[in-house]
Amino acid sequence: MISKKLVDAIKTAGVPAYRIALQAGVSPYFLYKVKIGLQSPKPDDPRIIGIGSVLGLSARECFEPSQLTYPSRTNQDNNLQNQVKMKPQACEVQVKKTA
Repeated sequence: MISKKLVDAIKTAGVPAYRIALQAGVSPYFLYKVKIGLQSPKPDDPRIIGIGSVLGLSARECFEPSQLTYPSRTNQDNNLQNQVKMKPQACEVQVKKTA
């Protein structure tokens, strides 16, 4: 979710939002959908970072702090990771020399 600071910067920029969008290299419709919450981009979305850059905000300031932290692993995640591990002998490659 984008930050309130980014939404406020868009609203108080002194230029129309479509100009901010074009300068950031995104469509005005994309900026509109993000601004009103119809689209929730991921915290590393370069389009949002570009919009923030146009407005003088850092990438970190463009997203809510809760979106910047990643949840810790659950037991289910750890079990899945253990199931996926390959045995060392399965990865060995033998090369035959030809004369």
